Amino acid sequence: MKHIFSILLIGLMLFAVGCAESDNAGGDTETTVKTMDEYRAEAAEKITEENAEAELEKLEAEITDDE
Repeated sequence: MKHIFSILLIGLMLFAVGCAESDNAGGDTETTVKTMDEYRAEAAEKITEENAEAELEKLEAEITDDE
């Protein structure tokens, strides 16, 4: 009877430790999603009239590399 109680106690402790670890694991990886307005603002800062042609060429190169 003592062995069964010991096994149950160890199992309960392992379960409790496993649950505590899984609760912390989810908090570290937050996913952020940009809105369309944020993408537009970022593009407006990055792409100017002076470098528009170069940025277009970069995008075209990325597209052809993906194919």
